[in-house]
Amino acid sequence: MAEMDPTRLPGFQCVSIQDRAVLEPVLLNSGRKSCEFNFTNLFAWGDMYRSSWSIVDGILYLLLETDDLLMFAPGGTRGPSLEQLLRISDLAREHGYGGSFYHVDDAYLEAHPEVEKEFRIEPMSDAFAEYVY
Repeated sequence: MAEMDPTRLPGFQCVSIQDRAVLEPVLLNSGRKSCEFNFTNLFAWGDMYRSSWSIVDGILYLLLETDDLLMFAPGGTRGPSLEQLLRISDLAREHGYGGSFYHVDDAYLEAHPEVEKEFRIEPMSDAFAEYVY
């Protein structure tokens, strides 16, 4: 079997156990209660979902490549500017991804109303509801 390219998005790297010291504190401080913001989950399912990450301008971005889920942390009013979101979205689209961001919380959107000028805001589908393992 051919070795899978660990990441297709430049500047992003696969989630590895060595990344725990960097990622876990940011994920815990994000305030997001979702399996996508849990280091153990990102690592354990990393091969299946091709989980990758990058810190750009002090913001942690996550990409679950197989599901085309692009996210950022921390949550709340902190987070990327519109220009930063556009830059990461454009990079993702240049490499075959949708460029949409998921799990964006209401507090961030309220603090950054300019985001609606460039992105369509939609509630997440119930298909993304949390579940019990």
